[in-house]
Amino acid sequence: MNRRQAVLGVLAGAGAVLVSGGIALAHGRDGMRGHHALGQIADVAADGLTITTPQGERRTLRTTADTRYQLDGTSITRDLLAAGQYVHAHGASDAAGTFTASQIDASTSLPSGRGAWHIMPGAGR
Repeated sequence: MNRRQAVLGVLAGAGAVLVSGGIALAHGRDGMRGHHALGQIADVAADGLTITTPQGERRTLRTTADTRYQLDGTSITRDLLAAGQYVHAHGASDAAGTFTASQIDASTSLPSGRGAWHIMPGAGR
């Protein structure tokens, strides 16, 4: 079994172990696929976030006035998001590949245990 098969097995067995639920299998190899994005906040800007994916790539998440936010399971305003926090974003990508988040679930610490967060660098160690 290679690393990818092992990670997919972990994700399939613990598909709901995220900051606030969801389907872990929706995440692609680059941390962004379909309707979800996963990573650590590198920068917070007026119109979005830059995250570092589990594979170390930088991605931009666009936010709007309608984007909802949670930090450690509590509803917050956008100004409480900060570099270093871990995020699981729900949203959609347009034809140009721009990901717009409708919900951002953040955590101040790297979640441990099995599930999608387990593939973040340093997770579970």
